[in-house]
Amino acid sequence: MVGLIFIVLLTMLGISAFGISSLEERMAGHSRDRMLAFQAAEAALRDCEDNGLANGYVVYNSQNPARWSSGNAVWTGTNSTSYTGTVTGVSAAPRCILEEMERQECVVGGSLASHTATSGSFLYRVTARGVGSSPNTVVMLQTVFHACN
Repeated sequence: MVGLIFIVLLTMLGISAFGISSLEERMAGHSRDRMLAFQAAEAALRDCEDNGLANGYVVYNSQNPARWSSGNAVWTGTNSTSYTGTVTGVSAAPRCILEEMERQECVVGGSLASHTATSGSFLYRVTARGVGSSPNTVVMLQTVFHACN
């Protein structure tokens, strides 16, 4: 009788350990997928930031409603620019949007606080969207940069 109770307890312990292990494996998979989407979005963000103005990427005026918050339709076709580099393991190529924000003085060789202005230039907001191996895993990143003339 004692042996039977001991076997039942060991079986219950084994089943709960299996459940915990399965949960941890799913969490690790989701974490990996999110990191993959983050890396894809970051690649598109840097590409748009570095090459967007020189290569004629689509530029929107931010006086209109923010394009990136308009839903999924903005991330297809000619509404955004697809990253041309290689990101393996993703279900869709990362994309970016470049928005012209406002004209400000350009600072060269110092901080914004030192006000060593040269000529006027625009601030640009870059929004990038990366997708992981699952199309449901989406990461959006955003940055603002100053393009001096």
